[in-house]
Formats: sequence, C-alpha cells, structure tokens
Amino acid sequence: MLERGPVTIIMRMNRRNVLVGLGTIVAGGGAALGTGAFSNVEAERDATINVANDSNAFLGLAPVTTGDRNSSNPYVSENSDGIIEFYFNGVGGDASGLNNDAVSKFDNVLEVSNNGELSVNISVTAIDDTGSGVTDIDSVLSIYEDTESISPLSSGATAEVGFEFDTTWENSDGSRDAENVINDIDQIQITAETTVDTSST
Repeated sequence: MLERGPVTIIMRMNRRNVLVGLGTIVAGGGAALGTGAFSNVEAERDATINVANDSNAFLGLAPVTTGDRNSSNPYVSENSDGIIEFYFNGVGGDASGLNNDAVSKFDNVLEVSNNGELSVNISVTAIDDTGSGVTDIDSVLSIYEDTESISPLSSGATAEVGFEFDTTWENSDGSRDAENVINDIDQIQITAETTVDTSST
C-alpha cells in the first residue's frame, strides 16, 4: 500500500506586518497555492484570513457558522465564493484585535473533517522565514477541540476547533515574549498526518 504523506495547509504571512503593538493583528498580502491552502491573509483592524474552499479534500475545512456572521459566532463566515473568513476583532464596533497581556479564546470557529480512509493527527506548526520552526510557538498559539477529539481524528469524523492566543507569555529571563514569537512567524501550517504506518504492504 502506498504511503500518503501529511496533508499540510499553509497560511503565509508577511512577518514584518504580523503584529502592531499586540493590540491589532495586521497580516500582509502573502499567498499560498495548492489544495486546501490559505489563499491569502490581509487585514487592517480585524485580521481576515481567507481559506480556499476544500470541503471535499482529504482534510475538509468549513466555518462552524455558515453564511454571514451572527451573534452566536461573530468570528467566522463563508462568502459567496466559498472563502472562509475569520474576524478576530470580536463583536464590538471598537474592537481592534487581541488584547495585550491576556489569553484570547475563540471557541467553535473551524470545522475540520477527515475525509480520508485513515485516522489522522492534527497539529499546528509555525515556520519562520528561514524554514525553521518558531521557538516557543506552543506557548502563544494553539488549537483545541470542543467536540470529537481532533488528535487523532477518525476517518469520516468531524471536529469543531477553536483558536487560543496567549499574549501573557514571557520566558524566565524576560529575553523573549509573545510579541517576539508572533513577529517570527512567516507561515502557519495545519497538518493532518496518518496515525498508522502505511508504508508496508
């Protein structure tokens, strides 16, 4: 049996514009091509993240709330072109992004479906502009599930996931904090990897 490698979804970001004072996420207009890839990231006040429509791909993605944003889930919508958009500025008209020195949780934002034949583990990795993993990213950004377990995610299963940003983090000697970590991000990768060895026949 042939081995199917990890399915990776990439959000490419302009590192220089990722963060302004930790009050507002501002991402540049980078692009990533390929099935299931984030098509671009652009924002002024509300960090809009566009995702290519791939509900029938091996790793299906869909907003938990379809159509226009509403009071029950103001952070996600899907437009007429099938593009998923996230709004991390919240409901209030004066909201401008993540709070400084706070843990911000966005519950039930993205629906992740395993349309393949094998169980997969879902992970989030941040990559810097040298292609290396961003140090300390697990202390600042994470995803979590509110329904079925996302890791592993069984074949045919769907989980609703949220995003958590912790801007309170600082290392023990104060030489690195959440702002440093976020400024190092060039790409965010969401990876689905099979939980069994499929290389043998």
